[in-house]
Amino acid sequence: MKRENIGKQGGKLLLALFIIMFFVGASYPKGDDEGKNYVRICFTENGVTLQRATGMAPENLVTNALLKQKNKVDFKKLRNDLPEKYKRWLDEVDYIISNYELKGFLQLKTDKHKDLFIERFWLARDPTPGTKRNEFKDEHYQRWAYANKFLGRGTYLPGWKTDRGRVYITLGKPATITQFASSFETHRMELWHYMGNTQYNLPPSFYLIFYWRDGHPPFRLYRPLTDSPYRLLRSTPEVQPLDEELQFEYLSRLGYNVSHAAWSYLPSAGGYGTYGYRAAMTESERLIGYIWRAGNLVEESRKEYVDATLAGKGEVEVEIFFKTITIGKLVR
Repeated sequence: MKRENIGKQGGKLLLALFIIMFFVGASYPKGDDEGKNYVRICFTENGVTLQRATGMAPENLVTNALLKQKNKVDFKKLRNDLPEKYKRWLDEVDYIISNYELKGFLQLKTDKHKDLFIERFWLARDPTPGTKRNEFKDEHYQRWAYANKFLGRGTYLPGWKTDRGRVYITLGKPATITQFASSFETHRMELWHYMGNTQYNLPPSFYLIFYWRDGHPPFRLYRPLTDSPYRLLRSTPEVQPLDEELQFEYLSRLGYNVSHAAWSYLPSAGGYGTYGYRAAMTESERLIGYIWRAGNLVEESRKEYVDATLAGKGEVEVEIFFKTITIGKLVR
């Protein structure tokens, strides 16, 4: 294999880009393409490099088919076998790392590549790349510290493992938190109200209720559709699981926002007794799903650096493989 460094000369850079556009639709080389020519275009900090190869593509080629490995990988065992510092890091990013990133990280063989992966993980999320400070990383660890200090109190769980901790780490501090002590009619609750947080496909305003299920900690995230408002109330002969009218009456004593959120987390949707309130309960369940899957909602933008790290590339930003017949005239 021979190699020619094109450097940063403008005309040749444009030529390389033209080549990419021309062959972008071509397929990856297959095992039965022995003897044909391939060109690798690598964008690095030093410019653009073209490589010509005859024969099959390199065996360490990694593509975005990472999640479709032919050989089954025991990711649970790989995680259990990690050194403690990497287990701890995976705990710290548990709610923001995508499945693709996690499976890529677990398959790295050396600590050097794991450390490089972690560096690229934060760089991929840096809102101001090129500056000394990574605001996303700083904010994440501030949320992590707050959750562990305050949101695990009175429980057997560290704060980050509680439902409140998970939401706080994922979404940050809510606009308001209203606390409700236990009473003869209702369990202990907190009503969180988020405003202006439209990331992860979330609405501009929504509620979340955390409550002591069956009257015992820890606080659990209430789900209007699967829990039903009946779970927010103490069990008494007067209140029956299907008696929504009486449930609404009791919850209304805590205020309009609580009685509304018990049936719908969306302030703009109708509450109990209004047209379509059952559909609003379903929408509330979908909202929770967005929060729980927040790390995977931006997965596509993270795959490139995962692939590069798995392939052992220290500098390459983008690498494109394609099959060609005539490109040999351009690269010697």
